[in-house]
Amino acid sequence: MAFLIPENRKGKGMVYLHNFYLNPMFDPSGPRPGADAHNCTVGYVSEYKPPSLYPGVNLTTINDGDGFAQVPHPGLPRETPLVLAANTYADEGGRPLHGSWLECWGYDRSGTWRTLGGTNGGMSAEFTIPGERKEPPQIVFRAPGKAGQRINMWCIFVGAKADYEELQLLAPGSPFAGNLMPLPLGGGWLKRRRLAVRAHRSDWVVAA
Repeated sequence: MAFLIPENRKGKGMVYLHNFYLNPMFDPSGPRPGADAHNCTVGYVSEYKPPSLYPGVNLTTINDGDGFAQVPHPGLPRETPLVLAANTYADEGGRPLHGSWLECWGYDRSGTWRTLGGTNGGMSAEFTIPGERKEPPQIVFRAPGKAGQRINMWCIFVGAKADYEELQLLAPGSPFAGNLMPLPLGGGWLKRRRLAVRAHRSDWVVAA
């Protein structure tokens, strides 16, 4: 995938960004982590009435111990540096029994199934999915380690570090799910941010 990023943000170039997370708006017609949940219940902010502009997911632990929900992602790029990112808010004292709130699970080069990358909020360190294995990696949402505690996660992102950093310049804190075409000169960052929040796809083409 090629990226065209201008040398300065006042130029006339275009920026192509991609979020490889399959369902950033947690639409019920797409894959959602609740279909495969272990020791936790899963709720979706997108189902609130009225619906939230920042759709996300929450996991509440059923019994003390490890809890998680996962979504297979066969289309994640292999042999390409990726990052995970999310906004998170947990009940006071809440923490996962193992690992991080948001993780990518997959096979490493030794053939061991393990966590390849993870974040407790914000952007993770870069990680790479080896190309020699056919099994699809999983994007995993972990629940707190104590019964009754809840974690909320939104603005889920999986993709290139440069894309996430560009997104933070364009619309910090907004969900990255949309197809945003160029606005006329002077259209304004606030207008772009509002459009970004309302969009419903996982690619953006944005004015530089």
